[in-house]
Amino acid sequence: TSVYGSAWAETHEGAIIDDFTNQNQNESFIVNGGDSTAVDIDGKVVEILTINPNNGNITINSNISGLDLNNSSVTLKAIGNNIIESKRDGIVSIGNSTVSLSAVSNLISVKDSKGSQVNGIHAEDNSNIIINSESEGIYINVETVGTMAHGINVGDVNDGGRVELKTKNDDITINIKTGSPNAKNGNVYGIQADKIGTVILNSGKNVIITTESQIVEQASGGNNVSALEADNDSFVDIDAGGFIEITSADVNATVYGLRANEGDSFIDVDSKGKNENDYGLVVNTEGKLSHAVYAQNGKVDVNAKNGGIYINSDGTETTDAIY
Repeated sequence: TSVYGSAWAETHEGAIIDDFTNQNQNESFIVNGGDSTAVDIDGKVVEILTINPNNGNITINSNISGLDLNNSSVTLKAIGNNIIESKRDGIVSIGNSTVSLSAVSNLISVKDSKGSQVNGIHAEDNSNIIINSESEGIYINVETVGTMAHGINVGDVNDGGRVELKTKNDDITINIKTGSPNAKNGNVYGIQADKIGTVILNSGKNVIITTESQIVEQASGGNNVSALEADNDSFVDIDAGGFIEITSADVNATVYGLRANEGDSFIDVDSKGKNENDYGLVVNTEGKLSHAVYAQNGKVDVNAKNGGIYINSDGTETTDAIY
């Protein structure tokens, strides 16, 4: 059921679990999932649109996940902004599912205080997620006191999955911050495409990806912090009308900036602009073992058309700018 809180907004209290269509003529539409996933559907279709030019935001709130789809479809088309705020996953899409978000800007924010494994976007199987910002940016922010986190996670469990982010005039920003002091046994990724997964970022302005974590490396190793990674025949393509900045840091762990790993995986990075220091591409890593650009049975192709390329790696042990 829908509850009309005022003339300016419509709020749906509780989870959406069935087919649901709403074209809201008030200023905004809010789904408040509370302690349930806000939109939790299997074999269903959900469409939410706002048409009031004064604001028209769509906001999805949950103490668990924002959107969780299995063989389903979700469309959020806001004349204002799409905002997804949760504590475990922003969007989870599996099976033959499609997710379409279109708005002035799109924000996905995940903030966890329990140490859970968290994802901004998680796609598997034949899922297809497209997020389009018409005039402002796309922002994915993931924070947890734990040690397992992805900004974008594709193909981690099952083969496949596709995520595409597009902005016309503003930045695509992905920021990951994890780990309380002495946190152990973690893997942190700004973007990870695995098992024939695909991630495409097409920004009219800049692309900025940052991972910052505190993970204690175990004696057996195995803790990875990677800003952008393609594994097992996967593909990541980044195109920016402005500059691209990639930063990955954890002084206790193995750290990668760009990593193409196994099965002919391919990372393709192209920028057309430059930052204030005249660089079109900047890759910075800082770690115990630090690798800024890394390809093993894979390929990394970088191209800065109108600026320089700056690649820097700082480490206390094995350190490579390019490997």
